[in-house]
Formats: sequence, C-alpha cells, structure tokens
Amino acid sequence: MIQYQCTSLFLFQRFQCIVKLIERLCNLGIPMYTRMNVTNKPMDEMGVELPQEVDVVGAVIRDSEGRILCALRSDNMSTPGVWEFPGGKIEAGETPEQTLRREIREELHCEISVGSLLQDVRHPTPHQEIRLRTYEARVIQGDPSPRDHACLLWLPVVYLHSLLWAPADIPTVKRLQREQLPTDID
Repeated sequence: MIQYQCTSLFLFQRFQCIVKLIERLCNLGIPMYTRMNVTNKPMDEMGVELPQEVDVVGAVIRDSEGRILCALRSDNMSTPGVWEFPGGKIEAGETPEQTLRREIREELHCEISVGSLLQDVRHPTPHQEIRLRTYEARVIQGDPSPRDHACLLWLPVVYLHSLLWAPADIPTVKRLQREQLPTDID
C-alpha cells in the first residue's frame, strides 16, 4: 500500500488514480523504475549502479619440464605485488585465443600456441565483475621477458600455492594443483 497526502481535492483524485495504476502494475510483476539512469550504466530495479563486467583471459604457460610461468604485477599495475597468469582484456571483435596471443606478444615478447580452456571464473570487486578465462598455452617462439610485470618465474605446479595470487587466479591455481593436468599443446 502506498501512503500519500494531498491538500487539494483535485490533486488528491489525480494522485489517487496514479497510485492505483502503479499498484496494479506492481501486482502484475511489472518493475517500476523511479531513478533515471543518466550514465547509461546498468542499474538494478532500485536504481543502484551494477558493477561493470570486464572480460579477461590468462595463459597457463608450461615449459618443457612442466613448470608454469607466473608473473608478478608491478607497482604501476592495478593490484600490485600479486602473482597472476599473464594475459589481458578481450578487445571488441577478438576471440579469447586471439587476445591471449596478442597480449603475450605485447607483454612478454614471445609467441604462444593456445590450448584448451582450463577455468572460467567470475570474481566480483566493488567496481566491476571480472570474468577470467584461463587457457593452457606453450611458448612456440622466443623467450618470455617482462615488459610491464616486475618479475617472471617458472614454477613447478606443486609450489604454486607458495605465491600470493590475484584473487581471480586462485581457482585456476587450485585446479592445477588438484588435478596436476597434463598438457594438450603440441
């Protein structure tokens, strides 16, 4: 029931009609929005801005000994000082595999082949929801060297837990350690 007060009989009658219409629409399950979205950002039914989704990919790059390449985020990156699987944001018109090849070429100065999807994780943060897809990968040309990362480290799977990982990468670390997945990359 909607509560209201009016000083004029005319306004009271008009407002009463509007209230009845709103109550009928609500009873039919039709959402009523009372806040205008002037930012063109997604909002919930209460007018609260929804977090933006950021679609990113990461490469679980293995060497010939089965070690995995871990990248330490530098001070000039968001969430510095944590380890991650290298990769980046998917650009419009790119497939996840194309993005990985481009990002690794730009960030690590080498070429990779991309294998199967290992993990598809959604990680909410206060301002955005990160969707991280990690893929098995192998270096096919060049040697990885950091451009933006503070450090690169080849680490056996059994020692991955010893690093402080970015939260979105933790499910992939746990899966790798749990399953000790064999590589499917030629």
